Amino acid sequence: MRQRLALAGFIGFLFFLVALFYFVPSNPDIESVLAGKAKSGGTNSLILFSLFAFALATVTYVKSNKRFKRGQDCQREQLYIKIDELILKNRVLEGKNKELKQDREQLFTRANELEERSKQPGDHEKLLHQSILVLKKDIDNLLSQRDRLMESLNLKEAELKKIKEEEKKKEKKKKQRRKNAKN
Repeated sequence: MRQRLALAGFIGFLFFLVALFYFVPSNPDIESVLAGKAKSGGTNSLILFSLFAFALATVTYVKSNKRFKRGQDCQREQLYIKIDELILKNRVLEGKNKELKQDREQLFTRANELEERSKQPGDHEKLLHQSILVLKKDIDNLLSQRDRLMESLNLKEAELKKIKEEEKKKEKKKKQRRKNAKN
C-alpha cells in the first residue's frame, strides 16, 4: 500500500515536470501560466492535476506511515504484556514447586517414622505397612506432579525465549530496513 502511494506520488511529480518543461513556453511568466495563458489549453489543468496527485499521494503516505507506526507500537505493547504474564506464571509455578518439595519432605519423614514403628512388634503392623504403601504412592504422585510442573515451566520459559528472539529479529529487520533506506 505504502509503495503504491509512493509510486503514485512519484508519477504525479513526473507529470508535473513533463507538463512544466514540455508544454510551457521557454520563458514563461509564472503569472501567465497560472492565469491560463500558456501555450496549450490543457497545460494548466495537467499541471494542477499532477500537483494535486503528488500532494494527495504525499499526504496519504504520511498518514499511512503514522498508522503503521502506531500499529507497531500496539504490537510491541502486546508483546510486553505477554512477556509480563509469562513471568508471573513462571513465578507462580516456582512457588508451587517449592510447596511440593516441602510436602514431599514431610511425607518422607512420616514414611520413615512409620517404617521404624512397623519394625517394632505390635498389633498394628499390617495397618502401618499399608499406610506406608499409601504414603509412598502419595510421594510418587507428588513427584509426577512436580515433573509436570517443571515441564510446563520449561515450556513457558521456551515461549518467553521465542518471544524475545522474535522481538530481537524484528528490531534487526527494522535496523536493516533503515540502513537500506538510507543507502
